[in-house]
Amino acid sequence: MTRVNLDFSDSVDLDFAPIPAGRYRVRVSSIDIRQSKSSQFQYVNWEMEVDAGDYVGRKLWTNTSFSPKALWKLKETLIAFGEDPQALAGEIEVDFDKYANARATAFVDLEGYLKPDGSKVLRNVVNQLDRKSVV
Repeated sequence: MTRVNLDFSDSVDLDFAPIPAGRYRVRVSSIDIRQSKSSQFQYVNWEMEVDAGDYVGRKLWTNTSFSPKALWKLKETLIAFGEDPQALAGEIEVDFDKYANARATAFVDLEGYLKPDGSKVLRNVVNQLDRKSVV
C-alpha cells in the first residue's frame, strides 16, 4: 500500500446538509445531458447555485427528461430560465449553452430517502422554478 503524508490543517469541510425548505434565487452553474439508466431517453441534469441570502454558494439539482411524456417539465424549466414561451412551440432545436448562468427562483423542499446502507437522510428537492418571482 502506498503511503502519503497530508496536512489537513487548512482543509475546508464541505457542507452537504440540506438547506431549509423555502424560496431561493438560483443561478445555473452546470448543464449536463445524460443517458437515463432506466429508460431510452436522455435527460438534463441542471446544477444550480444559490446566489442570494444566507445560503449563497450552496448547490441544488434538478433533472428534466426528454421523454415525450415529461417535456412539459423541460418546457417549464426553460421558461423559468428566461425562454420565451412562444419560442417553445412545435419542433425546435434547443441550445442549452444559452442557459448557463440563467437565474430563477427555486421552490425547495426537503424529502427523506434511504441510502444504500439503509439509513434515512434528508435531501433537498427542487419542486418548481419560476422567473416571475425572482427573490
